[in-house]
Amino acid sequence: MKSEKSAKSKKASQGKRTPEPKSKLRSNSGQESPNVAEAEKEVKNLGGRPSEFTQEKAAEFCKRVSQGRMVRDVCNDPDMPTSATFYKWLEGNEQFLKQYTRAKEIQADAMAADILRISDTADADNVCDEYGNIKPNHEWIARSKLRVDARKWLLSKMLPKKYGDKVEQTVIGDPEKPVHHKVDVDVKAMTPEQLKDFIRSETHGQK
Repeated sequence: MKSEKSAKSKKASQGKRTPEPKSKLRSNSGQESPNVAEAEKEVKNLGGRPSEFTQEKAAEFCKRVSQGRMVRDVCNDPDMPTSATFYKWLEGNEQFLKQYTRAKEIQADAMAADILRISDTADADNVCDEYGNIKPNHEWIARSKLRVDARKWLLSKMLPKKYGDKVEQTVIGDPEKPVHHKVDVDVKAMTPEQLKDFIRSETHGQK
């Protein structure tokens, strides 16, 4: 009698299954439980590109721009917003627009200083051939000119009022009859020395 009860009890225990954790249960409709869905959502968001505006991210973005990097280049950084997010921030946040504008001004001034550095660097302007003759290094000179011209073009587009082809000044005299003094400056046609003097006068207020 006892052996028969023991056999039935053993059979019943073997038929039982260990219940699955609640986090792994699925509803009758085949959808995951709320706990699983929330966990997967957190995993997907982990390490994603920032989309919500924060002052910390905005300041870091503008810092990288002011150091000479292009917007598209900065937007390719994994910790920075995408191009679409950047322009969304720019249109919807006046404070960020001011920060970015200031960053571009700093970038332009640094680029102008870079023009001076390239123009003043003459270490490789000449080379010595195998016979000991000193000759102009035409490849280096042409490359330096290309670098200067590229920066001049960018400056004229970034800050046209300051580094554009034309600079217009207004001298205020009689309020009813102001005196307009217009000076045309063709930056692209300047010699290296003229360009250096112009950049120094614009940046420091003196030649």
